[in-house]
Parts: sequence; structure tokens; C-alpha cells
Amino acid sequence: MDENRYTCLNVHTDGEYPAEAQWAKATKAFLHDVVQGGELIYPTSFQWLRDDKKGLLYLRFEGRADGRHSSFRLHDEPLWKQDVFELFLCDEGRADCYRELQCSPWDVHFDGRISFDAQGNRSLDMSWDAEGWTSDTTFDKDKGLLVSLWRLPYAAFARSPKTGEAWRFGAFRVAGEELQAWQMTGKANFHVPERFGWLDFQ
Repeated sequence: MDENRYTCLNVHTDGEYPAEAQWAKATKAFLHDVVQGGELIYPTSFQWLRDDKKGLLYLRFEGRADGRHSSFRLHDEPLWKQDVFELFLCDEGRADCYRELQCSPWDVHFDGRISFDAQGNRSLDMSWDAEGWTSDTTFDKDKGLLVSLWRLPYAAFARSPKTGEAWRFGAFRVAGEELQAWQMTGKANFHVPERFGWLDFQ
């Protein structure tokens, strides 16, 4: 697998989320310091799966943690100001427009649509909601492990993924003072779409 590509396998799920045996087949990719790369105090990984028959994308974040550090409890509060898992997904076939989805350690959601104008100015449309998005975020104090499972219906997006297609995406985490990214941007900013990787629908 190329360093900036992730292959999303198609599986058939019986439950609300894939079984552990199915997750074991999914590649585990790791986040890095967003500016320079390198090791992290709170290492984080993510995995993708999908079920074309059910029309669902599944995303799993797993990160070291020493607690649930977020005081936000309401949908669409500024979750990015504290600990959070984040996904940017280009579902419209262009990198200057993408969906931003965030989930806090307390399983609180933020969702919106990001776009850039011709001058490179970024705007956020808060009217978009990822309809049907559910998640299950748990913290194991003994293991010091935070796990966030996401279930994203194809119907929530502008179009459905097709076998052989590739969508641009970014995976991120804010963990204490750490800004983590799958593809580092070279600056303390996640919104650098030219640095997004690719999600390949095999």
C-alpha cells in the first residue's frame, strides 16, 4: 500500500458494526505529528471497512489516552478545541470541498461542509448534517485506550462510493497538545486538502 493510499475492503456485516475478525483484515494506518511527523505521546491508528450491500462505511479510531478530555456535550459545539477524532472526506470528487466529521471522547458529534473559494478562503456550512451517522466511543481506563467506531450511511453523502473509485480524505486527532494527522501538512493546520490521502474502494 502506498503511504498516502488506503484500501477500503467490502465486507458483509451481520451486526451494527463489523466483527473483530473483519476488522483484523483491515489495514491499520497510523497518525503522526501534523507538522513534522515522528513519535507521539498518544499513538493513534485508524481502519476503514465498508458494506456495499447495506450502503455503509465503517471507520475505527483507536488511540492511547489517559482519560476523556472534552467538556463539550452538545452536537456541533467546537469539538476541535479539545480532544477529538476527525475525518475530512471528499465525496463530491474535488479537493476544495469536503465533509468534516468529528467525534469527541464522549461520543458527541460535529459535522459540516467545508469549501474554498477561488482565493483559497475557507468557509464552513453548518447546515449539513451526516444523516444516520452513529458511533460508539469507549474508554478503557485499565488499558489507557480510547476506541471510536463510526457507522456512516452512503446516503449521508453527495454520492455513493463505487468499486474502483478513490476519494480523497484526511484522518486526524487532537490529543492534549498533540495535533495528529495521517498525512502531515507541515503546519499546525488540518485544512490542507492538497495533502489529503486517497481512500481506494476495492
